[in-house]
Amino acid sequence: MVDAGEFAWHQEFASNHYGTRSRYLFEARERQNPSGMILLPERVVSLRETLGEGADLKHLYIKTPPTPILSGRMRERGDDTPTTVKRLETCRHYDRNIKASGVPYHWITNEGTPEEMVRQVLDYLEE
Repeated sequence: MVDAGEFAWHQEFASNHYGTRSRYLFEARERQNPSGMILLPERVVSLRETLGEGADLKHLYIKTPPTPILSGRMRERGDDTPTTVKRLETCRHYDRNIKASGVPYHWITNEGTPEEMVRQVLDYLEE
């Protein structure tokens, strides 16, 4: 059972419960070094609400690559067509939700090498 106020958010996924304790967010906010989190779009909104207006937050989103690139990557690693189609649908769904969220995301392109994406992320975080 989740105690009221102990978690900034929680949700069920695959019959398990996942969440982030509120105190971890406030501790991270006070640190000198930046902290990172991988969150579903709706949890980014929760994060912003929990930490408030003055929180120094940077939001980035790695954009879904064009269909030929993503499907090619998936074929190369051995994914079948139904898996690829489902992944493309899921990615497009997230892209739409991110655009509509009202959160000021910085978009990272995903058409090159992993090293190029890492460089984009580091450049953004150093701004």
